[in-house]
Amino acid sequence: MTFNRAEIFRLAWVWAKQEAWSRRLPKGGARAMFAACLRKAWAFHKDAAARARAAMPSAFASLSVAALQTAVAVEEACDRLGWAGIERLSEMRRELYSRAA
Repeated sequence: MTFNRAEIFRLAWVWAKQEAWSRRLPKGGARAMFAACLRKAWAFHKDAAARARAAMPSAFASLSVAALQTAVAVEEACDRLGWAGIERLSEMRRELYSRAA
């Protein structure tokens, strides 16, 4: 998953300016506040991405549990998965976990 870093920085800068204005900080005192706002903006975007990912139906929802277990075993037996394979394996494991719960 990729994040729009420019958007995150803009959001953090807006929050830092609002905080600095509301607290009447001198111009040099905003550095620590910007760092805190940047961490808050990253957390906000990560949470939004997690909520969006949870709202999307799984590509493996139509498979049976036995078929999912077989697919997981096949993926785990591969020598090299690559990034897409790791993501696919993670999604299959999440689907299995959600069905077990």
